[in-house]
Amino acid sequence: MKSLESTKGRPTDCSETQGASLVEFGMRYQARLPLPPSANNLVAPVRRGKYGRLVKTGEARQWLLVAALALRGTASRPLEGPLALELRFALPSIASDLDNRIKALLDALVAARWMHDDCQIVRLVATKSVCHRGALGSVDASLWQTETDALTARRLENSKRATS
Repeated sequence: MKSLESTKGRPTDCSETQGASLVEFGMRYQARLPLPPSANNLVAPVRRGKYGRLVKTGEARQWLLVAALALRGTASRPLEGPLALELRFALPSIASDLDNRIKALLDALVAARWMHDDCQIVRLVATKSVCHRGALGSVDASLWQTETDALTARRLENSKRATS
């Protein structure tokens, strides 16, 4: 997998943005996916009669389908316990918000059964770099089991029992 780190102010090469590739290392899953939609474009209000609700936008549904299909069957089993997630975004513009892209990605990783629930993540590291002009962008995701304190481990186990 190519590094997404920018060097000496030069834009990152994002030429490999289509589909996903996966490498499984014991208890670590890694993949490259197309850039997820911003949280600003994930849901839209829909009004029915007196009440309204939020529904996923077409852009969000399309990206989740592409990501879920690309990741389906890639994880041999969901990772258990406390997890660490590293995300390296290659964005089309430095002005793009990094945090707005994370929620859609977490939803896709749960749907692909990389983990049971995103509440398992106790450590999250996200970095961004800029793509070459005209590139669509991508994200490299790496998820692995991590050590944590006993209290956090107990709370995660209790949370898992409550949702089962």
